[in-house]
Amino acid sequence: MMIRDKVLLVGQKEIKSMIFVFSGFGKHISTINLPEKLETTRDKLQWAFLSFTQDEDLCLISADGTMYIIDPLTGEVKGRPVNLGSEF
Repeated sequence: MMIRDKVLLVGQKEIKSMIFVFSGFGKHISTINLPEKLETTRDKLQWAFLSFTQDEDLCLISADGTMYIIDPLTGEVKGRPVNLGSEF
């Protein structure tokens, strides 16, 4: 695997806007298709920040300042997206 221009390549297949969650032992837990879960188009998904909260939820902040909290096990968005302000 390698990252090239914000596109993850696995073999010869391009995978855009997907997050693969693995356990500490390397076991695949889930795959999150962000355009599907966030109900938006791929061109609006430019990420400025990605981290985990204390509750082990995935925190994503888009380049336009919208924050999403996602359960990494189910891929479900928790609550409503929060607009943090202007673009980064």
